[in-house]
Amino acid sequence: MSLFKTKMWMWGHDAGAHNMYNLPTPSKMSPLEGAMYLGTPNMCRVVFGNSPEPPFERDALALDVMDNVVWSIIGDSGSVRNDGGKADIAAVAEVAKTHKNIIGGIMDDFQPSRLGGDPLVLAEFKKRLSEGAGRDMQLWTVAYTHDLDRGDIVPFLDECDVATLWTWKSGDIFRLEESFGRFRALWGYDRPLYGGCYLWGYGDGGVPMPAGLLRFQLDTYYKWLHGHKIDGVIFCSNNVCDIGLEAVKIVKDWIYDHRDEKLDF
Repeated sequence: MSLFKTKMWMWGHDAGAHNMYNLPTPSKMSPLEGAMYLGTPNMCRVVFGNSPEPPFERDALALDVMDNVVWSIIGDSGSVRNDGGKADIAAVAEVAKTHKNIIGGIMDDFQPSRLGGDPLVLAEFKKRLSEGAGRDMQLWTVAYTHDLDRGDIVPFLDECDVATLWTWKSGDIFRLEESFGRFRALWGYDRPLYGGCYLWGYGDGGVPMPAGLLRFQLDTYYKWLHGHKIDGVIFCSNNVCDIGLEAVKIVKDWIYDHRDEKLDF
């Protein structure tokens, strides 16, 4: 048994990291500020464009107030220092030693080519991460609905503990039932799965997220949370929470309205 609000997560990038995405005004909000504002007690702290760089102690200290944190061992596709299997495992394990709310590492913009095409490297990632932290650490991954036809991702998914599924183009949100069903068939029905939710139309060329589609997505996630078809929702991101977007208000109100509802998991 848990409360609705405990299943909410912020996708955290450095302040200002998304200002190149045609935002109506620059954002200055940090990951922690975004989480506090939106009401998400959990954080995915993710490297974007190679930033932040290790060591991560200062950033980890700021996130001690979070209930749970997963830290990127592989950042976005612009974080080229992580390509070729060069994950930030040692740096993440180091901060996890003393910051016990860091429960795992996540791979962003996951593509087999970034890992040299070998799924067995993920088992090594998890082993090194857990041994370095001195406790079991979860291995999370990002997946996109537009990659569901790629058979090459399945062996890599098999090595992960937790998946987060994102709908890149807003027009595909109406296919949530179909796309999540297809992913479950690949991923399994009893493994942890989180629904991603964009607050800005990144996949649409950098435009506001259509309010109707966003509400449809939230309504669907609400139903799935109460049925335990997903384990939580992750919002992307703090980088648009302080610029007056309608989408941010919709999500903030949604979290507030349902925050104290009980879930059966």
